[in-house]
Amino acid sequence: MSVVEVTLAAVVVYIQLSCVLAFDGEMYCIQREIMSSALLKETEFETKDCQHAFEKGERKSGATYILRPDPNWKLVRAVCQFDHESGWTVIQRRLDGSVDFYRGWDEYVEGFGATKGEYWMGLEAIHYFTKTNQRLSIYLESHDGEVRTAKYSSFYIEDSSTDYLNHASGYSGDAGDSLTGGHNHNNMKFTTFDKDNDLSDSNCAEKYHGAWWYRSCHSSNLNGIWYEGGTTSSRATGAVWYSWKGHNYSMKTIYMRLSHQP
Repeated sequence: MSVVEVTLAAVVVYIQLSCVLAFDGEMYCIQREIMSSALLKETEFETKDCQHAFEKGERKSGATYILRPDPNWKLVRAVCQFDHESGWTVIQRRLDGSVDFYRGWDEYVEGFGATKGEYWMGLEAIHYFTKTNQRLSIYLESHDGEVRTAKYSSFYIEDSSTDYLNHASGYSGDAGDSLTGGHNHNNMKFTTFDKDNDLSDSNCAEKYHGAWWYRSCHSSNLNGIWYEGGTTSSRATGAVWYSWKGHNYSMKTIYMRLSHQP
């Protein structure tokens, strides 16, 4: 962080530059202009989350924003989506299979990919965004263009000491409940191929080529393999939402996104 003093008439303006190294390896900076007069408030180009951006009048849906979910935590880059009543912070996006989601624990904690394409925000970031209870919306699109959603009125994950135990409730939507129904991924720790927290005799992440809040094993596997065309003979290894398309279909487009109550 650097601070530069600039004099404008009788007012001293301090320009403070803060930079963040994002999970895609790129450096992004925000600027704060701090006036010397106590009557002039600080202007800063960052926001807590996409719902706060919406409340400030932002409507650039699909754009990347610099967010700080907690004043004592770091800046985060994320895509914001806006509808007529809410701003949604995108924590996971699948589009075209260009990013390999079969990764180990450390990368799932820190995040990977790029906001201009496919990405996973990171478990630690998701924890900070959900320290205040959030709504979760999961947008699913099939390879023939059909769209369905699964929404949860309450969603949060605990911190690293619990291996990011998740809590979800209040399903609604037309995709079916493959998070708290079926194998019930609710109240489960996160599992990757190198950190087995599920209840199965085998490692579900390794067996089904993904990373998720597995129980033993899954009704959803949204970090699984992206298969061209969707249908696969490799059972349950794709980006699966079982209650809609079963275990042998991998979604084309997925957005997992958060918003607190307006």
